[in-house]
Amino acid sequence: MRPATSFGPDRRLLSVFAALAVGLVGMRFYLFRPFLDDPHAFRQAWTSYYAIDLYQSGLNIFRPSIISMGNHRHILIEFPFPEWITALLYHVTGPTLLVDRVVSIAFFLGSAYFLFRLVALIQDRLLAWTVVLVYMAVPLGIYFSRAIHIDAAALCCGHALLFYFLRYGETGRKRDLAGAFVASALGFLIKAPYVFFLILPALYAQLSRRQWRVAAMSAAAFGAALAVGLAWYGYAQTVNRRAPDLSVVKGFEPTADRVDFYVGTADRRFASDDWRTIRTRLRREIAGEVWWMLLPLGLVWRGSLRSFAAVWTLGTVGSLLLFFAANVLHNYYQLTFAAPFAIWLAIPLYRGLRAEGRFASLLRPLALVLLVGYVGTGVRFVIRNYYQIDREGMLVGEFVRGKTTDSDLVIMAYNDAYYLDPRYLYYAQRRGWSVRGVWLEPQAIEGLRAHGATVVVTSDRWPAPPPTARYLEAFPIIDTLLLGNDQVFLRRFN
Repeated sequence: MRPATSFGPDRRLLSVFAALAVGLVGMRFYLFRPFLDDPHAFRQAWTSYYAIDLYQSGLNIFRPSIISMGNHRHILIEFPFPEWITALLYHVTGPTLLVDRVVSIAFFLGSAYFLFRLVALIQDRLLAWTVVLVYMAVPLGIYFSRAIHIDAAALCCGHALLFYFLRYGETGRKRDLAGAFVASALGFLIKAPYVFFLILPALYAQLSRRQWRVAAMSAAAFGAALAVGLAWYGYAQTVNRRAPDLSVVKGFEPTADRVDFYVGTADRRFASDDWRTIRTRLRREIAGEVWWMLLPLGLVWRGSLRSFAAVWTLGTVGSLLLFFAANVLHNYYQLTFAAPFAIWLAIPLYRGLRAEGRFASLLRPLALVLLVGYVGTGVRFVIRNYYQIDREGMLVGEFVRGKTTDSDLVIMAYNDAYYLDPRYLYYAQRRGWSVRGVWLEPQAIEGLRAHGATVVVTSDRWPAPPPTARYLEAFPIIDTLLLGNDQVFLRRFN
């Protein structure tokens, strides 16, 4: 890799970049509301309740609580560092989702900052500006950077560890190595699939400069961070194995030892439908439909960032192949492609912005128009495809909350939510269990009553099977909610 230069945008270009950056930051505050929206409101409900419980129960970061396992409180997935910061802020503001959104936006802006710094370290500030503007305009990133979600924090840690490892190669300072270790450890704790492969471009950058000792120290620091992540994973599995066996509920699966949930079977990697799903997301939610066609232009550039980006991209593809099932199931796993895509798209734009000679007067404005065009495409896609609100679900939550007490444990069979989907319990702020209406069976109700269930919520939009309907006739309907032509029923067990 060649050393970076200090080349940056001139004053007029910088003013355009600044305007685009301000607009893209402002886009994070579009529909800035104190309630959940879709896609993936169910996952956001989980994250939000972590923060609420940490606020209410003493900020014990090692014991966050969920809402959808009845009286059993603790199921651990990620290390709740972003939720802990949110809960800490709640002590100043009170619990509100606006704080959650601000925390997510702050982490995303941190990821953009470290991406800028590492690109500027490798090449120059003009390319860094171009990369970051594309990165901030990726449609999937616009939405999830303000969602109640942990991914912005994971991206921030990933970009930070890359920057600190690269700067450690430049300076040899221990504080840079320490920064890389802290960022790596937090990344492993929060979301390992987003960071485990980022040591590859870091080591490539160091080894290409023959920094053998620096690379060895970096690998050791990353290995120590991995050990921290594995320790958390082992602890989380120990906690999750204590969860009650709810196999009496159809569709229930234990939350411990579920590597298969993220990895999937080998044959899935040959399933054309799964690949079609991922390809469509990358084309629409990362590349903004047609903009992927510019990517090959980055391959012909001999700049120092090209090989670095290639290693980063290969690592991202490797992560997709390893955690294939999770990538198919959840579109936010494709956020790991945002930064490599931004680099590849920025390279031809950068070459246009730096053009000299007879075609410079054409290429420079063309590159700027293309950059603005991609920003506009990302914003347009987000407005048209995200921010859906489940108003009916929120009404159901208010209905249940108004007819029950904090001590009630609710069987929420209002719709087709699966057992770990806490949305409607979250809207009601009641503990309990989510069961798909069509899977609600008498033996499941009896089993959950043995765990303390006091109330059951059903609807005629997603009716329970006939044997269950007959079984429930023995319990009085406390109240009914009318949703259009459908009814929601709340029954209390004797």
